Amino acid sequence: MIVIKKSKFYLATFVILASVAAFLFFPAREAIEPLKCKAFARVKMDIGQDQLIFSVIESVQFYDKNKGIIQYEGDVTSAGKSTYLARTVYLSHGVKTDKNTYLFTVDKVTASPLSNTPDSDFNQMWLENSGDNASIDIGVKKIRDQAYVISSTYSPQFVCAAY
Repeated sequence: MIVIKKSKFYLATFVILASVAAFLFFPAREAIEPLKCKAFARVKMDIGQDQLIFSVIESVQFYDKNKGIIQYEGDVTSAGKSTYLARTVYLSHGVKTDKNTYLFTVDKVTASPLSNTPDSDFNQMWLENSGDNASIDIGVKKIRDQAYVISSTYSPQFVCAAY
C-alpha cells in the first residue's frame, strides 16, 4: 500500500515538473492576428534580354490563428504579349517569429481556370517572395491606421490598405 502511494507521489511530482519545464522552455506561440489588406503593384523584372511587367492586385489575408492566403490578379506582359494572372497561395501553420514577421508553410498554389500566364512567368515573381515553394516569411509593418508594408525575406513588396 505504501509502495503504491510512493509511486503515485513520484508520478505526480514528475508530471508537475515536466509541465513546468514544458511551460518554461516551450512557450506558446503568439496567435496571428487576423488581417485583410489589398494593394496594387507594378513590378518590372529584367529577365535576360526581355522584361516581365506585372500589373497586379495583391491581397493578403491571415485568418483562423495560423492560416492565410495570398492572391494575385492582374496582367503580365512578357515579350510584348499580355496575359491574365490569377493565382491563390494557400498558407498554413503560421507562427509569429518576431514582432513583425510571420513564417507560413505554403500548402499549395492554384491558378484560376481563367489565368493564362505561364507558370514560368509567375514563378519569377514568386521567387521574390519565397526562395522555395515550401515556406514563406511575411513581414507586416504598420505604418499608419489601416496601412501596412508587406515584405518578404528579400525586400519590401508593397504597401497595402486593410479592409
